Amino acid sequence: MIDMIVDGNSFFTRAYWAGSAGHKSSVELGISMFCNILNPKRNQLQSVVDRVIFCWDGKPKTDKKRTTKKPDDYGGTLDTFRDSMTYLFGTAVGYSPEHEADDAVATVVKRVKAHSDKVYAVSGDKDISQLAMGNVFYYDLCSKAVLSHLHICSKWDIKNPSQLPIALAILGDKSDGISGIPGWGPKKVRDAFVDVTADMDVKAAKEKVLEHIPDNLKDGFLNSLKFTLLNEEVPGIPDPSNIQFISDSELVNIGLENLLEPYSNLAGHYENR
Repeated sequence: MIDMIVDGNSFFTRAYWAGSAGHKSSVELGISMFCNILNPKRNQLQSVVDRVIFCWDGKPKTDKKRTTKKPDDYGGTLDTFRDSMTYLFGTAVGYSPEHEADDAVATVVKRVKAHSDKVYAVSGDKDISQLAMGNVFYYDLCSKAVLSHLHICSKWDIKNPSQLPIALAILGDKSDGISGIPGWGPKKVRDAFVDVTADMDVKAAKEKVLEHIPDNLKDGFLNSLKFTLLNEEVPGIPDPSNIQFISDSELVNIGLENLLEPYSNLAGHYENR
């Protein structure tokens, strides 16, 4: 069993801003992006996916200081894309009004990884890479590739990916309104992780890191850590659904004939696996 857990908001945002011709273009581009990831001939996942769920933002868990206003048609286009994915591929919808998509992704990953052969967490958000352990892999929408566990550790100077929230709490993240420790950069992360080992979970690693943080900076670090850790206990989130494909005639009837060839080819790959 191969599961794909998608951060829907991260996925859609990339399609929306790349779809310069408007509403329909963004929706079609998002569908094409999904087809490309699933296409076995492109070999981006090195696996044929059995089940998929798209997770979506509800109420933000943090008071993020984001000033960029979304265009007026953003919400309506997102709704169309979400409905299209559900109709075209039978993808499940993961949504909680009190949580963000990344928390829903973390919740599904935690639940399914014990009985899945592989789990792909798909996002352009670096926070999701903290889930990459064992049979769970992070597919990065920015680089269009599965990032190895070693690559994630090397990039952030950590010992295993689950420790990423600690590094992010030190470094901060302006886009998410996380202050981090003022004046601390990658070298400080390396120094703070000197006694951390790969077998330590995030709780044990945090205690080791705290030994290297001055007392007057610990409260700020711990406050930032609350926002970099993902919530793996979001209520009401379903399991992924088996991928299915509608007929070519249905695709034409709903005005997506431009996607007929790549969609049909993908359906053929899955029917013949």
